[in-house]
Amino acid sequence: MSLQFIFGNSGSGKSSYLYRNILKEAAEHPEKNYLVLVPEQFTMQTQRELVRLEKSHAIMNVDVLSFARLAYRVFDELGKQNLRVLEETGKNLVLRKLAGEQKKNLSVLGGNLNRMGYISEVKSLISELTQYNVSPEKLDTFLETEDVGETLRLKMQDISVMYHSFSEYLQGQYITSEEVLSLLCDVAEDSNIIKDSVIVFDEFTGFTPIQNQLLRKLLVLSERIIVSVTMDAGEDFYHCRGEQELFSMSKKTVSVLMKMAEELHVTVEEPVVLSDGKNHRYKNAPSLYFMEQNLFRPYYHKWRQKEDELRIVSLNFVAREITKFVREKQYCYKDIAVVTGDVSLYDNYVDEIFAAYDIPYFLDQTSTILFHPFIEFIRAVLEVVELDFSYESVFRFLRCGLTDITEQQIDLLENSIKAKGIRGRKKWEKQWTFVFDDTEKENLTEMNEVREKIYGFFAPLSEAFAQGKTVRDGTTALYELIEKLEIEQKLKQKELEFERQGNQVKAKEYAQIYKIVMDLFDKVVDFLGDEVLPVKEYADILDA
Repeated sequence: MSLQFIFGNSGSGKSSYLYRNILKEAAEHPEKNYLVLVPEQFTMQTQRELVRLEKSHAIMNVDVLSFARLAYRVFDELGKQNLRVLEETGKNLVLRKLAGEQKKNLSVLGGNLNRMGYISEVKSLISELTQYNVSPEKLDTFLETEDVGETLRLKMQDISVMYHSFSEYLQGQYITSEEVLSLLCDVAEDSNIIKDSVIVFDEFTGFTPIQNQLLRKLLVLSERIIVSVTMDAGEDFYHCRGEQELFSMSKKTVSVLMKMAEELHVTVEEPVVLSDGKNHRYKNAPSLYFMEQNLFRPYYHKWRQKEDELRIVSLNFVAREITKFVREKQYCYKDIAVVTGDVSLYDNYVDEIFAAYDIPYFLDQTSTILFHPFIEFIRAVLEVVELDFSYESVFRFLRCGLTDITEQQIDLLENSIKAKGIRGRKKWEKQWTFVFDDTEKENLTEMNEVREKIYGFFAPLSEAFAQGKTVRDGTTALYELIEKLEIEQKLKQKELEFERQGNQVKAKEYAQIYKIVMDLFDKVVDFLGDEVLPVKEYADILDA
């Protein structure tokens, strides 16, 4: 049992040092397990790097894992195959259901839980409490003993009500992704994968309390734990003067692990200190090396080299440079990437600026689907049922453009309905016989055909959402309408159309949307299938 730190500046070669040493050790001890843990987004990149560094380009006893992947690897080893993990959409649906049940007990939040996005914020807060090992009971104790102000206390008491209900609902049925590590802590001692292994932690800026709880277990069970920590080589690694220090987070991580090692009587090996970033990451970028050495430091040097090596530029400049590379240097657009630390700061400008230079692009970020035509179609369908064929809801549905009714027919229908004041299901289910002049006589047959078609869409849905019917009945009827109108094929056609136009963003959006909605329907039926809900509440749940 031992703990070792690898300290070094950003770009000093900590990962390279670790990977080369681990591969060398793994080749010398093929009977031993070597686990390299990195954040989830780095797993594939790290695997590729290790395979590249290995002479035979194969890694046999070295596993690259995230915390979650380590948990599932151990569960597979121990035969724990029956875990039902509640993911983010499932949490939203369960919390929305519980909010309805607990509405009378929610003094502050009760009136807001139907607002779009509110449930998601409650979910995020509960997830964070779980991550930081704050149970509902701990939250109650905190509210009883601490002076937090009356407004905050009332809000947090409502969160506590939701948290208790959520925990009770999950009991014996599901676990959340945040609780996976707690379960791993309980079974880690039985795992041969972990026992006497060498475990490396790389690319982490710090660890949450639940991760620290697992690390406490791993320190005892493993042969050795190695942790890379980004910190200036000239710093005092073991003492922190306060949060104002540049590397305070790194020092806090070191302090927590050192305290753990002391309590568990784990040997702390001599650390490895690396500082030669000049000959590693910044070998061909001396200006960036200068920035790494001097940025935010209390003692710094002035840049005395050519000024144009470091430049602050605008997005317009970037667009001009891309155009120059393509026109003058024979680059393809697909060869060029624009990398930024915060995509959301630029997403409002990219469309306008890149369009001005005719630059095709793909913006790599999650976008809301709430106002997509398919989503608008579903919301309009439910509104027609809820509002009993109101004029606004019917034409909201028709204007989505996902039916076979033409624009000309919709316009004709709209003019006649406005003129005759047609409202309500009873007016739609009967044959229209009204006429004012000879022109309307010619259109009446066509309008009745359209009326019959529209009524045929909604009659089964109205029945499925009638009093006493379950969520499963309503969702099934909604799915059958989507099938009847061949929405999947229409979305595919739109996707191909956008691809031909070179609009990759819209093409990808249309390619993904149908599966997203079908997955949501599956989850709604799984979690709420036997519930009896009015169509308004059902629509609110889908919106949430």
